Amino acid sequence: MNTIQTYLDSMFAHLDDSPEVLHLKEEIHSNMLDKYHDLIQNGASENEAVGKVISEFGNIDELLDELNIDQEQSQAITPSLPLLNQSEINNYLADKTYAGLLTGLGTFLIIASVAILISLLSLFGEESNFATIAGTSLIIISVVLAIALYIIGGKKDKKYKYIDKGEYGLSNNNRNELIKQAESFESTHSLSTIMGIALILLPVIPVVIVGMMDLSDRFILLATSALVLGIAAAVFIFIYFGNIKSMYQSLLKNTISEKSSPKDIQKHQRNRKTNRLIEDIYWPIITVIYFLWSFSRGSWHISWLIFVIAGIFEDAIRALFDIEKEQ
Repeated sequence: MNTIQTYLDSMFAHLDDSPEVLHLKEEIHSNMLDKYHDLIQNGASENEAVGKVISEFGNIDELLDELNIDQEQSQAITPSLPLLNQSEINNYLADKTYAGLLTGLGTFLIIASVAILISLLSLFGEESNFATIAGTSLIIISVVLAIALYIIGGKKDKKYKYIDKGEYGLSNNNRNELIKQAESFESTHSLSTIMGIALILLPVIPVVIVGMMDLSDRFILLATSALVLGIAAAVFIFIYFGNIKSMYQSLLKNTISEKSSPKDIQKHQRNRKTNRLIEDIYWPIITVIYFLWSFSRGSWHISWLIFVIAGIFEDAIRALFDIEKEQ
């Protein structure tokens, strides 16, 4: 049933919501459902029924011509901004969530390995070769594993560059569904933020208490190890849940509606190209100038101002030419 609705939405995605179009869409939907139920009652499976319905109602061009409904807009949006279907959206959300999990785990491993090194030093003494060698080895292993996780996650991200760049459109139904999911996730994200902050702040208490009680370095190191471990857990939470929130923001804010006018599409494409130029050319050039100036003049104390000036110049250009930043 959802497949029929999704397919019908894609058939009418390039058309305006005029009374004629809405009436035609409603009539076709009703006929498709009637046909679907008839097939089911006659013993067809759900997949067979859906397939036959779609094949039978698969072309609406003749109906549109009979009703003199203009299809010119379809030429404006379809070639350059294809609509994402539900399957693509689900795959994007699943793969990006998995990539965020791997990135969070990799970062957690690196920070947690430092906490373990500190714990070993507290247990065996700061002069212990065993603690130093074992802890350092664990850090190296953790870094290698983290890099592997980053690479795997990066491969998941790579195939969705066109989505991250906003090279797609969304049907109204899919957009509304994503908005509902994003709003529903907002409370989870807020709770995860609170948990992350708590994991950072609560371990500070033992560190302060141990410091005030003037205990041995061993206890200070143990308290510090707990603090670093709490930070590792908090960073994992921030990365994982922050990544999920950014997914919804990317899907909803880096694209345009299926009902956007050709003018809006052109503006969207111009913004994308300009943002790519700023990311790939402008800021790398600014960075090169910064290092050249700093090394040649030895003026590190003021050379950082180039980034402030470059940022102001970028904002001025955006305001002058009405170029929006990508979210």
